[in-house]
Amino acid sequence: MLPDSAALLWRLVAKGASPIVPLNEGEGGLPLYFVHSIGGEIASYSELARLLSSKQRIYGIQVPQEKLSAGFASSIQSIAEYYVDTLIAFQREGPVALGGWSVGSVIALEMAQQLQARGRTVRLLVVFDGILANTGAGLSTLNPLYYWKLVCNLPRWVAHDLLEDWQLSNLIRRGKRKLLLALATLVARSESSTRYHSVDGFVNTRAWPPAQASFARTLYDAAMSYVPRAYHGQVLVFAANTQPLYHLPQIMAAWKKIATSIEAVEIAGTHLNILRQPRIINVSHQLSERLRKFDVL
Repeated sequence: MLPDSAALLWRLVAKGASPIVPLNEGEGGLPLYFVHSIGGEIASYSELARLLSSKQRIYGIQVPQEKLSAGFASSIQSIAEYYVDTLIAFQREGPVALGGWSVGSVIALEMAQQLQARGRTVRLLVVFDGILANTGAGLSTLNPLYYWKLVCNLPRWVAHDLLEDWQLSNLIRRGKRKLLLALATLVARSESSTRYHSVDGFVNTRAWPPAQASFARTLYDAAMSYVPRAYHGQVLVFAANTQPLYHLPQIMAAWKKIATSIEAVEIAGTHLNILRQPRIINVSHQLSERLRKFDVL
């Protein structure tokens, strides 16, 4: 669960005309573009950009307000095409690096595919705990080992998730969201049911404008139905070592299934807190080390 301050940041979407927003005023290095996650904003990357080299050119790609709708979010391919057109107009030549947290990594993957198809060089694709569906990778839920791994995950979940939000008020809010998530799962097959959605189980969408909540729910569905192709480029995956209580996203296995050149880095933490203090310090150090390898333009 996000604290209230972070939840407010998640709702921020730029009013400017361009989706590309500078996060670091650096003048050198490989240009690095971070793609928004489920809420359409890029505030989630502000601390990471601050911790990376001041010389690094870092940009965020977020949904413009006029595109903040379920219609725009309905297809990963069409979202990526819009952002690729924008990026090419913004940076007409030269290699780039792309990155994204959560569903942002899925959009970044499709953008990398489309950029390569247009003859552009994507030097590096950075994935921050990006859940990639429909790869056929990982353990089946029919395999008893799947549930053994869930049991082994429990101590990490208690340490990295439950105990970090131990206050009673936080636990009550978490309980309500878990209930919403369970209800969303139960009614998912009912076409007539529109009250609950999986996104409502882990994000407080009631605090968001209706258009942004609709955007987030539709984007989540689009990411879950997206079928990734094999990717021929360098991929760096930061994967949280603590899984949700009831589910194994199996992130590393999914990305290793589609990437021909991949490096995986395990980070102690959860999906929601690996880009927050104090864990983001380790992430920034690890990323800086890799970026130096790709810094020759």
